[in-house]
Amino acid sequence: MVISQLIFAIHYFLLSAYTGAALSLISSLRAYIFGHKKKLRIEGKVYVPFTFILIILLSGIITWQGYESLLIVIALIIEVVALWSNKERKIRFLLLLTAPFWFLYNYLVNSYPGMITSSIIFTSLFIAILKFDVLPYLKKLKNS
Repeated sequence: MVISQLIFAIHYFLLSAYTGAALSLISSLRAYIFGHKKKLRIEGKVYVPFTFILIILLSGIITWQGYESLLIVIALIIEVVALWSNKERKIRFLLLLTAPFWFLYNYLVNSYPGMITSSIIFTSLFIAILKFDVLPYLKKLKNS
């Protein structure tokens, strides 16, 4: 995820979508830190996600390019909350909420690879929610 976010940062920079570029760099750092939270001994430290939210807000203000910037600021804040969690169901549902924000942002900045990626992520999350949340619930209802 770190490398893919770095590639998207370059992609958005080339499109002059500076909020997307800055927030992709932040996402890359977030992916590394959140992926190593046990090793870095920061698991459960509330200041970590709040620090990222603050950085995201400041970057959104500094690189503001109109309301499309707000779309990914909102998406990234939701992602921080989702990815800091250790609850898979919460992660799936929150990340599903971010996909439309990303898709619309990508549409507005003419990022076709971004729109494709957002669509794939949305579809994957939708299938995961069906498989791990909805179907087991329906099966449980049927058996009771």
